[in-house]
Amino acid sequence: MKSLAELADFYETDKAIKGHGYVKYYDGYFSSLRNSCKSLFEVGFKEISGKKYGAASLRMWEDYFPNAYIYGIDIRDLTHLSKNRVKVYQSSQVDFASLKKILTDINLKPEIIIDDGSHAPDDQQQTFEYLFDYLAPGGFYVIEDIAEWNFYKSSNGFVFDPDKQNIYGDENNIP
Repeated sequence: MKSLAELADFYETDKAIKGHGYVKYYDGYFSSLRNSCKSLFEVGFKEISGKKYGAASLRMWEDYFPNAYIYGIDIRDLTHLSKNRVKVYQSSQVDFASLKKILTDINLKPEIIIDDGSHAPDDQQQTFEYLFDYLAPGGFYVIEDIAEWNFYKSSNGFVFDPDKQNIYGDENNIP
């Protein structure tokens, strides 16, 4: 059985050691669940054209948790990436009517929920407040990339200076 770090490298996810490095922490927390985990729900997943595998992080989780169903939502329509034990839905992470419908369809409480969605603090907070009640008792709720939202603000005329922790632009246009 491959380690989580090996799977992250194989699928070229940004969670790999050479990326954000989250797998070194995930392995410590999730290794005891490796064979018993029945479901994982990931909010947002990086889909980069040119990668050898679609929905790379979802595929990584599918291999890591051999008995789990892996569910992913993304604001983009990537439903064509559903395959085997991976089911992909299209939804915004703050469209709670859509999330309720998805979670009703899934019909079980995930043991692990990972928010790798918009990275916007308000979205992360709202998503946590909504999804936490759907988490299985004793489960893990992870928020990745806290306060790392500079990449999408720039499309609205904002520039985030990570060294100074400042946002420059017209604050009336903050989505």
